[in-house]
Amino acid sequence: MPRRGLCIAVLGLTLAVGAARPAGGATDAAESPAPEGDEVLVSADRLERRADERVIVGEGAVVVRHREIRLAADRVVYHEQSKDLLADGNIVLDSGPDRLQGEHLELNLDTRVGFLERAQGFVQNYYFTGARIEKRGPDRYFIRGGTFTTCEGTLPDWSFHATSTELTIDEYLHAWNPTLQIKRLPVLYLPYAVFPVKRDRSTGLLIPEIGVTGPDGFVLRNDFYWAPRDNFDATIGLDYLAKTGWGASGEVRYLLSPRTQGILQSYYLREPDAERWAFSTRNSQELPLGIHAEIEAFFQSDRQFIADRGTSIEQRSNERTTSSFYLDRRWASWDFALSGRYEVSLLTESSSTLTRFPELTVARPSARILDTDLFLKVSAGAAALKREETGTAVETTRLHLAPELTWPVSLGSVARVIPTAGYTLTSYSENLAGEPETRSLPYYRLALEGPRPYRIWDLPGEGRFDKLKHLIEPRFSYVYTPEVDQDNLPQFDAVDYIPAANRLEYSFTNILYAKVRASGAAPAAPAPEGAVVLPTPAPEGATAAPVAAPRFTTRELLWIKLSQTYALDESLSAVPHHRFSPVEWDARSKLRSELEVSWRGNLDVYGDGIGYQNILLSWKPFPALAVATDWRTAQGSAQDFIDLGATLDLGEVNLSGRSRYNLSEDTFLENRINVKYTSQCWDIAVSYVRWQDDFQFAVQLSLKGIGTVLKL
Repeated sequence: MPRRGLCIAVLGLTLAVGAARPAGGATDAAESPAPEGDEVLVSADRLERRADERVIVGEGAVVVRHREIRLAADRVVYHEQSKDLLADGNIVLDSGPDRLQGEHLELNLDTRVGFLERAQGFVQNYYFTGARIEKRGPDRYFIRGGTFTTCEGTLPDWSFHATSTELTIDEYLHAWNPTLQIKRLPVLYLPYAVFPVKRDRSTGLLIPEIGVTGPDGFVLRNDFYWAPRDNFDATIGLDYLAKTGWGASGEVRYLLSPRTQGILQSYYLREPDAERWAFSTRNSQELPLGIHAEIEAFFQSDRQFIADRGTSIEQRSNERTTSSFYLDRRWASWDFALSGRYEVSLLTESSSTLTRFPELTVARPSARILDTDLFLKVSAGAAALKREETGTAVETTRLHLAPELTWPVSLGSVARVIPTAGYTLTSYSENLAGEPETRSLPYYRLALEGPRPYRIWDLPGEGRFDKLKHLIEPRFSYVYTPEVDQDNLPQFDAVDYIPAANRLEYSFTNILYAKVRASGAAPAAPAPEGAVVLPTPAPEGATAAPVAAPRFTTRELLWIKLSQTYALDESLSAVPHHRFSPVEWDARSKLRSELEVSWRGNLDVYGDGIGYQNILLSWKPFPALAVATDWRTAQGSAQDFIDLGATLDLGEVNLSGRSRYNLSEDTFLENRINVKYTSQCWDIAVSYVRWQDDFQFAVQLSLKGIGTVLKL
């Protein structure tokens, strides 16, 4: 949900924040049934009724109940005709979840108007004290010379001391001359303040943000939050940047249903010698006739705007900006989609754009044909494509059809053979020479899966593992695609170039399973050799015994897949004179529940070493600490990064950090540190982000029930 509103005003400037109503109030011991309608029930140790005056006087453990009100006091005088009530001594007044306590009370049960002297209470998540608390209606209170806070205890961590306070439940709290105190130390004075105390979000000015960055120097951000409806809100901002100029921002959010929602964001920056801006939107929409739409867009005034102003390393290192729409609808087993896409590459110095509009695709996933063992998969599409670079443009309309037939044949329980035949037909309105061209290309695959040998080991003792199982899943394939001339075809994606193939593909997957003994479970005693074990019948009429929890669970400890290809036609190998491709590996391991590792990469068998690798590690040695590492590297590339992140949760204190380091350039790309301390009724968060040429530092103080009161 978006941020709650808060504004501070002196002589007319308003402080606005959000507060949540507590789930319930004090509980009482069982007593007489609740009154019905307007009935008033009075009980006491000594009860006197003056019939001529229609007055009831109760003394000693007096309890008065009327509708949702329950009053306890030492002495009560109740006027039946006017429904005026006077109470003295150890007063406890409960009204729904709210509770007031004091020494003297005067209250009308009909109008709910009255007052309580030398009082304290709990109303709408706030703890109050006051020389006098006036109840001005069912949901209105006025406090004279008192305090309010959301902290518990006789000396709260923070509290506001005000000359007078007015509270309307589920609306606002108004305070005159409030002073914020930390323990007993005054730290902030305001002549007037307003706090929304409601479940819903509140319209108002957000707390100004003060900060310092490298390029901008001193920064002051001011935002206005508008929440006219439950499913719609917006934020409008105006920023002052000492070194740069000034900026304006806008953000609109809506949520009509889980699949109908969106956000629009914009930012305008006025620099001394330039005007820069960016606009982005993401939308998901359910349309009539079962059509679903996805729309996203990003535009910027210049190619460097997001790289200079992004708040994360992902934004600052974007390779492209994309605007697109996507409409999809499913009929039976067919998927239909209409889309459009516009991309701007940020990798090249010169302007480079790709346009795909309109584009229609039709797909049928592999499905059985009638009652046969044949499976048919179909993909088809039509697209208008255009790529522009400085001084050149390639444009065409492409039609594409690709049916594929598969016929799995089982060889008993040992293995299965899977022959596949496919055909691609692609037509272009213009090739690179400006002439129409059609490419027709069949392809074939014959795969063998299995056999799947395995071995099981019984482990002695009473360790965590009872058994181990090693399973091998081999797969062999022959792939053939004839060679056709494709030199004149424009290149937009993988559809436009299908390389010739005459190769073998083979892979071996090794899986190690463990039968893990449940915590505290002892190994089962073996039956005597040759004995036949029969179940013991339950006595007639006896209820069935509860099903025991499983004594074992099965866990995958290790999964490794090794794969490679061999070119039967040396001229079709990816690297000249290298029939064997690099050995690819994909592995994952979870030897312990708190440690997960995955490793992908390839190794050149002709001595060129590791081509690429990606290692991911997730480790949680104990509940409070989580560590994650990601290392990505590729031979002959500057893309050699390591990401390291950690979170330490100590209850009240939470520490987290992240670093991204470029090993090839020996430099840090991003460092983040976040520290948050959470108390019973307040929290403070400190964050620092450092990029290569910029940094951000922020401090945020929030009070429970009040919201953010300091943001630097």
